[in-house]
Amino acid sequence: MTPVDRVDLVAPGRLLSSADGRLQARLQAHGGLHTLRWQALTVNLFPASTLEAGPANIWLRLHAADGTCAPVPLLGPAAPGRQHAQGRRVWQAGLWQGLAWRVELVLAAQGDAWFWHVDLHNNGADMLRLDLVYLQDLALAPWAAIRLNEAYVSQYLDHQPLRHPVHGVLLATRQNAPVAGQVPWLLSGSLGHASRYATDALQVLGHAARAGCASGQLHQPLPDTRLQHEHALAALQEQIFDLAPGARLQRGFFGALQAHHPAASSLADLDTLAAVLALPEAQPPQAPPAEPAGGVVADDPRSLFSTAALWPSADPNRGQLQAWFGSGWRHAETAADGTPLGFFHDDGAGGPAHVVTRAQELQVLRPHGHLLRSGSHWTPDETAVASTVWMAGVFHSSLTQGHASANRCLSTQRGYLGLFRALGLRVFVDTGSGWQLLDLP
Repeated sequence: MTPVDRVDLVAPGRLLSSADGRLQARLQAHGGLHTLRWQALTVNLFPASTLEAGPANIWLRLHAADGTCAPVPLLGPAAPGRQHAQGRRVWQAGLWQGLAWRVELVLAAQGDAWFWHVDLHNNGADMLRLDLVYLQDLALAPWAAIRLNEAYVSQYLDHQPLRHPVHGVLLATRQNAPVAGQVPWLLSGSLGHASRYATDALQVLGHAARAGCASGQLHQPLPDTRLQHEHALAALQEQIFDLAPGARLQRGFFGALQAHHPAASSLADLDTLAAVLALPEAQPPQAPPAEPAGGVVADDPRSLFSTAALWPSADPNRGQLQAWFGSGWRHAETAADGTPLGFFHDDGAGGPAHVVTRAQELQVLRPHGHLLRSGSHWTPDETAVASTVWMAGVFHSSLTQGHASANRCLSTQRGYLGLFRALGLRVFVDTGSGWQLLDLP
């Protein structure tokens, strides 16, 4: 049996299913996508937990006259809204910056496709300049394979941008590692016009999330380049549009799956788009009642992992570092301006110690951490206890007894981009100004 992280266990959420039951989506109570599955195939790479949203999201961005933009997620506990449900329909709705918004996931009854419909209504007195960014992490693999190693799964996904004269850029993603003898393929696109794209979460989040900025690099345009890395993601940025006071606008995105696509992705795959857009679910659904009679409005889904600020930290200068660790540094690394990044020194017990600063942690691709194990034996032993400790405030992760793939006591920090805060052992501190999360020192 494949071990499952405890935090991945989904609380009673909402299960959406196509008419034939082949396509299913489970949403957490905050709207985050836990799983999107087609039969035995799982589409998404990182499931949302009850505490946090995964990378899959729709970000609304408000553009200012000076060229800056403010992004806000429309799914997850950090979104400014609540989940509503009536019958088989589930949607997220809220109000932000004078803008009433609604997001609803609709599965096609006939056809392996899904649609995210976004309704925007400007309730304010000012013209709003907006755009949307669609993020969908991708696996196209069996659940057991994903939970063992997301980075490994990502290496086998080929992403091909395709340009359409009306709908802009579409992303064709092909799983090059056959699943039960078949090659799954996914077409992701906009119901409007997507102008830019990205294919990995590293391009969208970078190291900003590791430094405490949940929106990563979404203050900037998507890079419009393909990256084959370890956090596979279909990211599409719509063209900027203006929404006048009192005006309403519908936008949306889709995913269309093919169970077997033996040929490599090419421009010929644009022919798939017409069939997808011909599905009745491609049209915006009828607006639900403002207060659904007999419906359900979810409780406040926010948790400390989505609301608490990070404990403030400052970069020590050279004098402070020398006061703490002496001046006998070896193999010292410095930034271009002379700022110390890291070095080795004598730890006082006859061995070398490695000192890593916050500045160095934010420059390297992979984070710093320690592997800890009890005992002095060279081979695995059932009595051994092992843990991984990460610099960014994860005091224990993947705490195991015996073999590391069994007897797991704590969840594993999955990925190194800061996608999740609620994995592993974390510590909150309250010194009188509210709870703050210990993170990067």
